[in-house]
Amino acid sequence: KRVSRVLFDKRVIMLDMDTMYADALSMQGLAQLTEAIKTVQEAPVGNGGNPYLQLEGVLLSRHSDRTNLSRDIKEGLENITANLGTKLFKTTIREAVAIKEVQFSQGDLYKDFPKAKVTEDCKAFIKELTGRKVK
Repeated sequence: KRVSRVLFDKRVIMLDMDTMYADALSMQGLAQLTEAIKTVQEAPVGNGGNPYLQLEGVLLSRHSDRTNLSRDIKEGLENITANLGTKLFKTTIREAVAIKEVQFSQGDLYKDFPKAKVTEDCKAFIKELTGRKVK
């Protein structure tokens, strides 16, 4: 029910998929999420429906183009997202120690690691998503 409530209140959903743990169940979950979105889109507005709800796209995180598994997952997701009527964002967020450190310290990636490659990944994703450059 909590997931349904979130879906009713939002217009756009962006899904972050961790390539370190992506597997067949993750792919199945993506298909189920798409079906849930269709259900919400088709439900009457008075019954919690939202005809404007859409899956904006899928973002790959903890991604490494150096591993065969990550490349295979990315290729598979390109096909799956196209079939589901959404997209796989071109930008990926790489696996990085800086992310773990910021999470642990509850810090700010942009302030604590302004020159890290993963910070540049995040800025590139924001630009891809919004069309605006991040300082």
